[in-house]
Amino acid sequence: LMRRLGAYEALNLDGGGSATLLAAHPGAGALTLENSPSDGHPRPVPNGLVLTAPAGPGPLAGFDVQPAGGATRLFPGLTRTLTATPYDATLAPAAAAPRWSTDRGRIGQDGVYRADRPGPAVVRV
Repeated sequence: LMRRLGAYEALNLDGGGSATLLAAHPGAGALTLENSPSDGHPRPVPNGLVLTAPAGPGPLAGFDVQPAGGATRLFPGLTRTLTATPYDATLAPAAAAPRWSTDRGRIGQDGVYRADRPGPAVVRV
């Protein structure tokens, strides 16, 4: 499985029902639960493996752009709000304001995109 996913070297640590995966998404300051524990909530665990990045924030490395509600398709004339979360080289939160542009349709500096016609559009930050 891991080779199929592109791993060169991998280690499988099977914790059974107590296995818990917490991760911080790019630009997020808090951890979120990424797996679905069989009990419906994380179990207390006596040990663990923790991977951390150096303390930040560092200079801006990019923006994590997400559409509100997760929908990526839009009918002409309708709008979709996009969020841009800034992050540094370690994916920790960074301070920056996005400047939006698009090759078709319109997007305001508030991240609201309006489609003007059918077809793919590229939105840049």
